[in-house]
Amino acid sequence: VEVKYNDKTGTEQSITKTYTINVEFPTMKWTNLDTFTTPAYADVDEVVELNTLMAEHGAYPIKPLKVTYKGPNDSTAKDAEYINGKWVFTPKNKGTYTVTYTAESSASHDNVLTKTIEIKVGDNKAPDIVVGNKSTLTQDITYKNSDIEYVVKLSTNNKILIIEAKQDGKTIYTWTSYQDNLTDHKNLRIIENDNENGIYDRDYRWSNLKVELSSSDNIVTEQGTTEVKEDDITYSVTTYIVNGNGKCTLTLSCEDSYGNTGKETLEFKVVNEAKPTGVDDNVVGIVLVVISVVVLLGVILFFLFTGKKGGSNKNILTKKSNKNNNNLVSSNENEEKVEVEETDAE
Repeated sequence: VEVKYNDKTGTEQSITKTYTINVEFPTMKWTNLDTFTTPAYADVDEVVELNTLMAEHGAYPIKPLKVTYKGPNDSTAKDAEYINGKWVFTPKNKGTYTVTYTAESSASHDNVLTKTIEIKVGDNKAPDIVVGNKSTLTQDITYKNSDIEYVVKLSTNNKILIIEAKQDGKTIYTWTSYQDNLTDHKNLRIIENDNENGIYDRDYRWSNLKVELSSSDNIVTEQGTTEVKEDDITYSVTTYIVNGNGKCTLTLSCEDSYGNTGKETLEFKVVNEAKPTGVDDNVVGIVLVVISVVVLLGVILFFLFTGKKGGSNKNILTKKSNKNNNNLVSSNENEEKVEVEETDAE
């Protein structure tokens, strides 16, 4: 701030003073996001109802909310209608629809707020994973000493899944996704559920296929995944080590293009005959230590008890011996007394 004035001589003078003023503008925000919900799926030609959103920008007034939607075949976004407190639109095609909420305030800057959501139209069902010849995958494994090596070989390009269980380098069993040849996927089918028809073995379904071995009893350890080429087929090979007694779960999962995930879980038991079932090595060690302490304590108490008992017997014997000696002395004195009396009588 500069102040100018004339002094007594009429000369113009000025005084300058600098002030700093911090101006903060309020942040524009949605006020009901915690209660805002939207449908995740919808069918073609089904009216989709959307909840509204509310915004605030300090003291600045908010202009009317705008809601638009855009489908997979739409080149530009379309306006949704506001009916009875709901924003509505009717999708005409399958696919993912993008809905955009736009709020604007009367402020001169930072006055636009948007939120985008996605709604899947035409497919809200997960694909089915059908596993044939389950008897091998669900059979219990019994072994002794050596660990079990569980190998999962997957080629999504060729749609081939091979699962092997090995011990000491020898294959215990093998399961394959095919029966007669590499292309007749009879043992593994991925069925698409698209609300209209069932289609199986689509290529992109196999590309999303995942296979995992796990254990609620913590007897499975993943060793890693490598790529192996066999007969011009590239496999993604994941190896697991199984050690101990417990339950294992083989999970096959597949996600379709709408984000629906189908799963199939297969369970089997593993028994290591070299280890007692359900007994942990640490537990066994603790039990052995406790038993050793109890035995040692028993030995100590035994010697303490027998030592005291022996001393008591010794005292009894000593007392008996003294008593016998006293009786013997009394007997001798009586004999001498009798002899004296007899001599006097003579």
